[in-house]
Amino acid sequence: MFGIDSFNSTPVLPLLNMPSHSFTLKSENKKTFNAPQTQEELLTGYSPATDSDGSPYTLFGIMDNYCEDNVGGNEACSAGPFTQFTIRGTGGIESEHSDARWYFQGFNTLVLKDYDNESKKSGAVEIDIRNGYQVKLQIELTNSNHGKDFKEDHWGGWGTNDTDGVLGKTELTTTVLMKGGDKLSIDIDDEWGGTTKFYLKVQGNSIVSSDELVNDQVKITLLGVWAEGGATDNGGNTGGDNTDDSTEDSTEDDTATDSQDGLGMGTIALLGIAVVGAVILLR
Repeated sequence: MFGIDSFNSTPVLPLLNMPSHSFTLKSENKKTFNAPQTQEELLTGYSPATDSDGSPYTLFGIMDNYCEDNVGGNEACSAGPFTQFTIRGTGGIESEHSDARWYFQGFNTLVLKDYDNESKKSGAVEIDIRNGYQVKLQIELTNSNHGKDFKEDHWGGWGTNDTDGVLGKTELTTTVLMKGGDKLSIDIDDEWGGTTKFYLKVQGNSIVSSDELVNDQVKITLLGVWAEGGATDNGGNTGGDNTDDSTEDSTEDDTATDSQDGLGMGTIALLGIAVVGAVILLR
């Protein structure tokens, strides 16, 4: 019935009239993954900023030189990288038995204390960044066992891989680069009216707004200040990242100090600490 050629011939398959896009991923279905911008990219057009004396900004110096002491209210800043730097309650010097709500460690770290009893209020702070500036801050929590609900619900879920301006993130510490209009608000135990328990806005994005108590001691460290176009408060054009140049600055300071009327480094350090303590106690 069938000839040999019937088995040796190549079968002819019917042509299917398939639409041209059937095996092509449409552009609207493609998802683009953009990595967060680096610090260098975010600081394009900005230069290291200095205070009115031409020195790098310090957190203590900003509070003392530019921001009002308004007991019970918001403390606005007349100049510098902050429009507001409100620290709630009385300050003091670092001491295990101090009743202070906050104190400074050196000139660049503010410590907000956490009291777990009703007789003492814990610390609170609000920092608003001025337009035209970018500020690098480190926010450090202290104890992973304190404020677990806050840490589980609001400290995780964001980090360096998906958020512009978040330069570092660990279990207890984050480093952020904030621009004009950004804000940090912390009220450790929700005891100061008008201050959010924890709010953090970075590079225009609100990344944390917590209704849980932080319930942990917090350290805030200033790591650098930059101004758009290099603007400064009548100072020079130096400063910027306080961490990158720490070794160089330390060497220069040691050389300068050794030539000052024979005062040793220990004496000058003690005088500096005494000045910080005296100013804080007078606030």
